[in-house]
Amino acid sequence: MGAARLAGAALDRMAGLHTDVTQVGGVAEQAGVGELILTHYLPAEPGAVSERDWAERAGLGFSGRTTAGRDGLRRTLPRAQGR
Repeated sequence: MGAARLAGAALDRMAGLHTDVTQVGGVAEQAGVGELILTHYLPAEPGAVSERDWAERAGLGFSGRTTAGRDGLRRTLPRAQGR
């Protein structure tokens, strides 16, 4: 099996193990979260897809805030009530 074919097979396998970006907004909506933060990408090449495009694609079916995460991104979460 050639290197390109092997790489293609590995990419297909990884894609099969991840939720498609156009489906994660619906999952986040059903979960009732306020913000959806994307944490890793396929394809993983920086610049292959812009952060804005990732967020727009992921936000389909989601009414909250969608953020394309990147190295160093931090969020402060509110303390849970009753604690």
